[in-house]
Amino acid sequence: MHNLVDMPQFSQLKNHLDGILAAKLKATNDEFLPADDYMEKWNYLYDRKDSLRKENYLELNR
Repeated sequence: MHNLVDMPQFSQLKNHLDGILAAKLKATNDEFLPADDYMEKWNYLYDRKDSLRKENYLELNR
């Protein structure tokens, strides 16, 4: 996979798509919180299958 997000020739497209996402999030009252907020809210812990963080990451930081 080749990430295009930081390539200058795609900045206009990125800004356009960011605007669409922001509008949809606002229309649905979706805060789109950082992953850690959802993990803590639902008392989930990261594991080696879904994250590069240590397995007990949130447990240590609560």
